[in-house]
Amino acid sequence: MIRFIWQNWKRKKERLFLLLFGVLVIAAGLSYLVGLSDQNQVTITEELQQRWQSSYHIVVRPVASRSETERDQLLDTNFLSGISGGISFAQYEQINRISGVEIAAPIAFLGHVHFFLKLDDPDLPEQGLYRFTRKNIMGDGINQLTDTFTAYQSVNQHPGDPSIFSPYYAPFGEGTNPIMQSQLMAAIDPVQEAELVGLDQAILAVGDSHYFDLADDVSPLTEETIYELPVLISNHSYTNSELIYTYEKLDVPIDNDESPSQIYQQLEALGGEAYLDELVGERVEQFHYSDDQLFTYFANSISGYHLETGERYNENLLVQDYFNLVTQVAPLAYQQEQSPYPEQWPHAYQLQTVNIDVAISDQESFTGYRDEVSYEQSLPFIEPQWIGFYDPGLLAITQDPSTELPMETYRPIRAELVLDPELQPINPPRLLEPIGAGQSFLTSPPTMLTTLEYAEQLLGDEIISAIRIKVEGVDDLVEQSQMKLEQIANQIEQETGLITDIMLGSSPQQTLVYVPESDTDATEGWFQQPWIKLGAAMTIFREATLGYKTILIMVIAVAVMYVWASGLISLQARKKELAILLAVGWRPSQLGKLLLTESAMLGGLTALVSWLILGFSYWSEGVNFSSVRFVLTGVIGAVIYLLGSILPITLAMRLSPAQTMQRGEVVTASKMLFPTKGIVTMATNYFFRKWKRYILSVLTIALPSSLLAVFLSITLRLQGVMYTTILGEYIAVEVGQVQYIASIAALIIALLTSVEMMWQNVSERQPELALLKALGWRNNQVRFLIWLEGFLTGFFASLIAIMLSLSISAWLEQAWTSAQLSDLLWAGLIPLAVGLIGAVIPAERAIHVTPINGLRSGYTNRAILERWLKWLFILLALGLVIMLAYLIYLLFGR
Repeated sequence: MIRFIWQNWKRKKERLFLLLFGVLVIAAGLSYLVGLSDQNQVTITEELQQRWQSSYHIVVRPVASRSETERDQLLDTNFLSGISGGISFAQYEQINRISGVEIAAPIAFLGHVHFFLKLDDPDLPEQGLYRFTRKNIMGDGINQLTDTFTAYQSVNQHPGDPSIFSPYYAPFGEGTNPIMQSQLMAAIDPVQEAELVGLDQAILAVGDSHYFDLADDVSPLTEETIYELPVLISNHSYTNSELIYTYEKLDVPIDNDESPSQIYQQLEALGGEAYLDELVGERVEQFHYSDDQLFTYFANSISGYHLETGERYNENLLVQDYFNLVTQVAPLAYQQEQSPYPEQWPHAYQLQTVNIDVAISDQESFTGYRDEVSYEQSLPFIEPQWIGFYDPGLLAITQDPSTELPMETYRPIRAELVLDPELQPINPPRLLEPIGAGQSFLTSPPTMLTTLEYAEQLLGDEIISAIRIKVEGVDDLVEQSQMKLEQIANQIEQETGLITDIMLGSSPQQTLVYVPESDTDATEGWFQQPWIKLGAAMTIFREATLGYKTILIMVIAVAVMYVWASGLISLQARKKELAILLAVGWRPSQLGKLLLTESAMLGGLTALVSWLILGFSYWSEGVNFSSVRFVLTGVIGAVIYLLGSILPITLAMRLSPAQTMQRGEVVTASKMLFPTKGIVTMATNYFFRKWKRYILSVLTIALPSSLLAVFLSITLRLQGVMYTTILGEYIAVEVGQVQYIASIAALIIALLTSVEMMWQNVSERQPELALLKALGWRNNQVRFLIWLEGFLTGFFASLIAIMLSLSISAWLEQAWTSAQLSDLLWAGLIPLAVGLIGAVIPAERAIHVTPINGLRSGYTNRAILERWLKWLFILLALGLVIMLAYLIYLLFGR
């Protein structure tokens, strides 16, 4: 039977050539998709698995902390540091009792504490009037903001006048011009924070520096006006500012025995502050202090140790050992804006300004971005008791930029100026630094940490801003992990009434923020910030997994349909031959065995070619050898041909010799859909008369075209998590390659199906084409007739592909924009192109049919095909020998 099959192939070399080309295409597609794409697909999963980690898994926060940005599943990177309490200790305990919660680390941003440093005293020996100027230059890494304060001070022998009060004048005395400083304070649970980020391991060996002593009892709040509490101090200051104190001697006579009241009256008589501002003074003293210097003075004074050297520091530069807890933290408010460049930044927002009615310098009010909410004046002073220094750089915090989460407790927020207010690009982007003010866009991390128990004594019960949670058993990137996170998040919301966000698997997404002009910040413009896109990793994992499975099934389905179409075409062409075999005594089961053997031979050849390709790839590219995928690739190729033989075998076993010999496939009494009045109607009627044959060609083109349209739409529009998050941009490079190569491979198989279908049609219609040419049809008319049939194939495939594309797009993204819809519709041209290209070779064959040879069905090109097949078999044989030798080496030689 094998010899019979081989002789039949030798007689029909054109058919054999198409069969072998189909074997090569299917083998190559399977080799890449099943065998080699494992290196891409597994890499994708491995990369996602490695990035399936974060400093915490879930964040719990008060309901009042919801913002405008959450409608887009985005959290701005400043959101934690703007929450001032709202979670009670009772709710915290409820969360701790939930099964599956491994770590629940609360954070309470208490607010800004103010204190005063007394540094250098000016040497003002001469009596007279002096101008004191305090200039605070705050740099944000891009521009500088200068705040200037001016006052006038007198020096003489008069002991002073306590009753004097003036907005611009005062007598000079000890401690007259202290330096006011502000630091942000936060409260933590020492045990949970140590487990979450390893804070206890970040303590510096400076003097008596140590972690919180958990055995110490919390001091209760008494009627005393000063409350002592333990603090850890950070060793970093994140602002870049400079403070300049200047003293100038003015030419205004002051007597030794004049009182401050008399001096003030004299100044008012001269014109008061406006007059003094115009006077030119002689500079006597000037002092410069950098932000690092002031922070070091503060840290050294409060600890009694030098921060850098660790030696004892005996000088206390604090004016007072107790501080004022003055203002609470406040959130930023955003308004959604149309992104000027939506392809690069899909989301854009404008930062809202607020008017703050608090005196600053010479102004009565100023504009900022965070409201200023002051604590009640009845709040006691706090006296921080230093217990140690910690280094934020030593904490166990995820540093991967593709999965970085907000950790405002230990590091500043990033923002880059990318566009100026007129939308002109800033190249390269300029990094924005915190300016230090509590009302500014970027705030510095807390420099002082205390415990929640002490903070509760001071501020009450509902002081917790957020709770960062880690869940047990979610180490692997699987659906079960996501389900567990969702289950615990839902349980927290139901039991506590708080809101939760699943942060594990999130990834930064570059978002555009317009920062308008204000009094607290120096730079106006459009800033790029890595906001948090919730659930990015799981979305990418699902898309990658779904995409890989989808394209694998698609390629197999297209290949099976190709084998079906090929088998049906072969069956139709061989009906008379098979009928003769039945007439001479063959049983239907023998016909089925014949066709099954043919399919098995082609399937076996597909397996061998795919193994040959894989073996060469393993050898040349150094890819890790996977015996399972190696064998699986060949098995799938063989199964495709065996599945594709089922339908032709079923039809062949139902053949009737008498009916087949009588009419073959030609039905003379068929109805025409349209009256034949030209080339268009002739092509249309033939297409619908053979619709059962063409439907396979239409489907094989439509299926890969629809998926390719979806892939192109996502890529071109840069929509979805896959292409806008930092993690997604990394992964998309790997995913895209597999998707597009698989889709193109499937389209090549579809093109082959279309070519084979139309080739067979031309072969069967040689007498018809010969008659048309005998009647005077020109080659261009014959060519146009075949092209029209290819166009109709592509047109109906395009309609089906567009409907499938819209359905797949809606399923994956739930909705589509008008721009995406336009992309999908434009992608409908792909099946048209495939249909037309598939008609080119058959059309060229058709125009070479001559009336004499065509009426005898004698046209052939066997000589050319014989030479092609000879070299093809030689190359395949050599490749097979090399592959077998290399396979033996892989299996036994290592």
